[in-house]
Amino acid sequence: MKNEITFPQSTIKFLTALSKNNSKEWFEKNRVRYDFELLQPAVQFVIDLGEKLSELSPNIYAIPKIDKSIFRLHRDVRFSKNKAPFKTNLGLYFWEGKRKKMECPGYYFHIEPTLFFLGSGMYMFTKDQLKKYREVISDPAKGKQLNEIISKLLKKKNYQLGGKTYKKTPRGFNRDNK
Repeated sequence: MKNEITFPQSTIKFLTALSKNNSKEWFEKNRVRYDFELLQPAVQFVIDLGEKLSELSPNIYAIPKIDKSIFRLHRDVRFSKNKAPFKTNLGLYFWEGKRKKMECPGYYFHIEPTLFFLGSGMYMFTKDQLKKYREVISDPAKGKQLNEIISKLLKKKNYQLGGKTYKKTPRGFNRDNK
């Protein structure tokens, strides 16, 4: 296996063309390009990087299929104002845990023509995980320790913390805990 795990330039060219021609008709005419320029490189990337990640995390899931490690390109437009039928990015996810993939911590890779980023952690807590997290941050000692860890990470310019925030403190928790 090569030391370098990459995507061909044709992947970016395909995504660029798709973003300019985001229609079912164009996609069907270019389905062969999709298979060769986006899907096959994504499958190989998942296989290659999955092997590397398994050296660090032996229980990592790297499944080179759509709706597993490879996010689908088709968008769900039923409730969206944006009716474009396709995403113009490639999303890949490697996760660890027995729950559904999006309920497990993992590594996310995002590729689009003008942006590339990596993410790690969890996309969204389950109800039980959120309850446990809130209990930890409400505990004075554990909350302080977690805050110190996060503060150290955020001082480094390579890390960002994101997500939804709420205006009201959830019921049963002290709003003065920070």
